[in-house]
Amino acid sequence: MRDIKVTKDFINSENTSVLYESGNTKVLITVSIADKVPRWLENSDKGWLTAEYNMLPGSSDQRISRKSFEGGRSKEISRLIGRSLRSVCLEIQGTAEQKPFSKEDLDKLFEMTKDEVNKVFDVQKNV
Repeated sequence: MRDIKVTKDFINSENTSVLYESGNTKVLITVSIADKVPRWLENSDKGWLTAEYNMLPGSSDQRISRKSFEGGRSKEISRLIGRSLRSVCLEIQGTAEQKPFSKEDLDKLFEMTKDEVNKVFDVQKNV
């Protein structure tokens, strides 16, 4: 696994931000909160988690257009990240809803990922 470095509050703003580095890959993550949810969730007491992805101009040998989010690759990656984040939240909740995982299956999942997850936890503790 490549070394991980996490810099908390990388951007000076009232919302939180993190610069995540793994090898030569750098990801700037910012968080914001909005009162808006998709129409189908209005008046439901539920929230919505989404993500936006884009490469910065100059981050590649090829020119990255400032309008690159409007379609294509950036939009699809944004959707994938949002779905992945929502599925993790749902999966954690799903352990006791409908058909829960068996204790044995959960133990297997935790055992398979324990070492790598502990590395990430160690990095987070030092931030």
